[in-house]
Amino acid sequence: SASIAPGAEATLDLVPGLDTNLLVAVTQATVGQLKVSLQWRVGPVERGDEFVIPVRIHERNALDWRDTAQAAAFVNPRDESIKALVARALTGKVEAKALPPNVVRAARVLEEVAAAQVNYAPDPSLPFGKSTIDFVSFPAETLGRKTGDCDDLTVLAAAALEAAGVATRLVTTPGHVVLGFNTGVTPGMFPGASVERGELIEVAGRAWIPIEATALKKGFVGAWDDAAKELAGQGKGAVAHVAVREAWLKYPPVPVALGLAATPPSAPGTAQKTIASLIDRREKALAALLKATDAPSNAHAANQRAMALVLSERLGEATQVAKPLADTDADLSLTYANLLAMGGQFDEAKRRLEAGAAKAGGSAGAWEHNLGVVRMLAGDDVGATEAMAKSMELEPELAMAFVDDSGGGRAAEG
Repeated sequence: SASIAPGAEATLDLVPGLDTNLLVAVTQATVGQLKVSLQWRVGPVERGDEFVIPVRIHERNALDWRDTAQAAAFVNPRDESIKALVARALTGKVEAKALPPNVVRAARVLEEVAAAQVNYAPDPSLPFGKSTIDFVSFPAETLGRKTGDCDDLTVLAAAALEAAGVATRLVTTPGHVVLGFNTGVTPGMFPGASVERGELIEVAGRAWIPIEATALKKGFVGAWDDAAKELAGQGKGAVAHVAVREAWLKYPPVPVALGLAATPPSAPGTAQKTIASLIDRREKALAALLKATDAPSNAHAANQRAMALVLSERLGEATQVAKPLADTDADLSLTYANLLAMGGQFDEAKRRLEAGAAKAGGSAGAWEHNLGVVRMLAGDDVGATEAMAKSMELEPELAMAFVDDSGGGRAAEG
């Protein structure tokens, strides 16, 4: 309702109530009728009117790319075919202590997606980004047809990762879309990988790995490399991304029961080979980084070497490398405080983090977040909650990062 002054004009937005169950049954565009009822009052006199207007109803696969978040509605991790695929991918145990758990889980799931043998076929009539209205397939449709364009394959991969409890993002460049997934750790945990080269995306202190879903037949590593090349070649401001879980708040997954046949399981050992390749890449990058920073002459090099030593399980050496220059650089100071906490020196770590947060002022989100973690490890739950709340207040993205890190309904491993 609204009040309009005499002689004035006003435009009112009308939001119709639509039945989702009826809309998902629409497989071809059609024309419907929208009944509009108006009631108004002028002084003591009440009046009303009704009229019907024709409206175009797009088919269930239609998507308006002016709002990329809409694509999240197609990412349905509860689809039976997706749950079956993820259950196969996570059956059994894989040893990979050197890698973050989310990376191992993502590698296993995406290798299973690749095993489904879905072919990439660009849509010549409606290439991505060339039309406001596009058509995106639901994951089960893509699996059943064994073909899809970049948005179809990205939605399929995103649904599989979300079903496995790994948070995803839809990453767009002009005319293309790739997938990003949350590793759950900081960029420093990936020696040799760079945000600038497109190998990582950093959001609220977390590293997200980009994946070219159209290149999954090259394997996880090949799809990662291809996505990095796509992102690295973009100009400033050309790359945008939307968190699927955040988009779900406005566009929840659409349940479409298609009853399509399940895909065959992957070849035994594929995921294990991929993980072995990732570990080998990590070890080579670590060795190169340690060699390049053998005698660090500045805080940046010291920070890099300290992180490399931590990843090599040489905590004591890392702490000694960071200590001399810790008071000269904010990033190194934060690293040094965390190293102290890892070594059990909670009081000194808290002192440094509190001082760093006070100095950083409105940019203290990361400091408060780490302070919260250290307080929690030290048994100060009240202080931890206070610091975490402050970090999320200073950097709202940290709140979504916490949701992403916490996972959710993950598929069970056998």
